[in-house]
Amino acid sequence: MLFVSPLLLLGLVPWGGVAVWLLWGRRKRYRVPFLPLWENDQPPEQSKRSFEKPPIAVVFALLAALMAVLAAARPVWMGSQRHPVPITLIVDRGLTLSASGETGRPRFEVGARTAMQEIAQTLGGATPHLMAIPPISTDDLERMTPTALDTRDLLPAAVAAAKRAGEVVVITDVSLPDDPHVAVVRPAMNVNDAGFTHIAARQRSDGSGQVLLRLSTTAARTLQIQVHSDTATTQRAVTLKAPPELTTVFVDLPHLGSVVQARVKSPDGTPWSDGLPHNDTAWVSRGRTWARVESVGPLPAELERVLEAYRSKQPAGEGSLTVGVVTQIAALPRGSPAVIADGSGLNALAEGEVMSVPHAVTAHIGAWDSLLRTATMASPPPGPDWVPILS
Repeated sequence: MLFVSPLLLLGLVPWGGVAVWLLWGRRKRYRVPFLPLWENDQPPEQSKRSFEKPPIAVVFALLAALMAVLAAARPVWMGSQRHPVPITLIVDRGLTLSASGETGRPRFEVGARTAMQEIAQTLGGATPHLMAIPPISTDDLERMTPTALDTRDLLPAAVAAAKRAGEVVVITDVSLPDDPHVAVVRPAMNVNDAGFTHIAARQRSDGSGQVLLRLSTTAARTLQIQVHSDTATTQRAVTLKAPPELTTVFVDLPHLGSVVQARVKSPDGTPWSDGLPHNDTAWVSRGRTWARVESVGPLPAELERVLEAYRSKQPAGEGSLTVGVVTQIAALPRGSPAVIADGSGLNALAEGEVMSVPHAVTAHIGAWDSLLRTATMASPPPGPDWVPILS
């Protein structure tokens, strides 16, 4: 016999203490009206304690408590051909468990096969239910493909769902909370790997860029790092520190495009091959940045509130384009875009059909007639450098 939850057998310790206390004999009590009547010169007899037969109600209460503790530990007969409690084997197909070991198979597959053999031998041929994380439409270990995903947020929810059906065995190297109904199996990390853990890039004012790379490895070594962006490519040798330290590298590029790609290469410049190919290449793309709207000179209070609302909803970032807002054409900044908010030259309400010129400002708006029904039109600014897009 074995117990599915042997830790709960610790409840037998307080049960044994209560049982001994209830079964141990006690001195008999007598009620007397006056103690001096019982005084004499004879030495008192020594009372001897021994186990005594308790009331039948106490016996049944102790037996009920004993059965409750044993039932909570969930005993299983070794000779049973079918495990009475369902077992779910959760297989983590995340990045680190997808690495190939010495056998050429992913770590999660090797660990799952070992766990299934142990369960079958211990529980008389019991077969657990397989659950892959991330989910996949097969329960065949041979057909479970490796992934490059981070499963730290997926595993706790999967374990909680599987616990409702019975016991859980998890093949993972992710830290999980201690639970008497969850067994965690961590496969050995006999993998040869070197790859990226972090990549970031920033563009300087002159258009050049700098790329930050962090790399990890299972053994100290020297490799080539190739960084490519648009038409710029840089390659250099990097000495990686022994684990658990990470190696940080800064790479300068003469030009930074919208996407930066970094690759690990062998010392001779040929493609690098290891047990975890998912982290041998890293990418970073330029995120969308909103314009930095700044007022040039005093603006009406209403317009300032509009600009403040825009800044809070669309915050500017590094590399954002600066757009100035002025109230007069003469205050336009040189060499940078600007918006003129001049209400002094407004005419009457717009009449007739609204004509729009194809432009980025008007590209996604079509119903100009209805939108400008109550709008007033400003006089066009002087000079030939202005192109009206709405008239």
